[in-house]
Order: sequence, then C-alpha cells, then structure tokens
Amino acid sequence: MYVVIDTNVIVSAFLSSKQDAATVLVLEALYSGKIRIVYSDEIIAEYEMF
Repeated sequence: MYVVIDTNVIVSAFLSSKQDAATVLVLEALYSGKIRIVYSDEIIAEYEMF
C-alpha cells in the first residue's frame, strides 16, 4: 500500500503517549514495511523544516 504521510501525522505519533493511537499505528506500519511512503517536492520541503 502506498500512502502520503503529512508531517502532522509524524509529529503527533512522536508526541503520543498511547501505543494504539492512529498516528502511532501508521508509523508502525511504515517501519514494518506494510505501507510505503509516496511524496512530492512540496512534502520533502515541509519535512526539511523540522
């Protein structure tokens, strides 16, 4: 499965204290290889701000 992950999802996952939060589950799926990120130049520019 291919997905676009907004920076808000990443930030929320890192700030979450709940292991079953949707944002945490998204990152777990990414790390396990269940999903793959697709991106554009605009998204990369947004990530680089962090």
